[in-house]
Amino acid sequence: MINRVVLGMAAGILLIALEAMKERTSYIEGFTLTGDQASDIGMVCGGDVTVYFQYISPEDSAVRCV
Repeated sequence: MINRVVLGMAAGILLIALEAMKERTSYIEGFTLTGDQASDIGMVCGGDVTVYFQYISPEDSAVRCV
């Protein structure tokens, strides 16, 4: 069973990634998991995470060879 806290954070990350592709830009976004949210998913404590969303153009020849 997927927890609503994890699902909510994952959905937020997915929406930002889609926005980065649409706008052809990169983003840095922070997310906070409170102590109560952490205990809901079996973690000992909460914390902060920073996610870097980097837009990479499909036309970028350096990326196509990877």
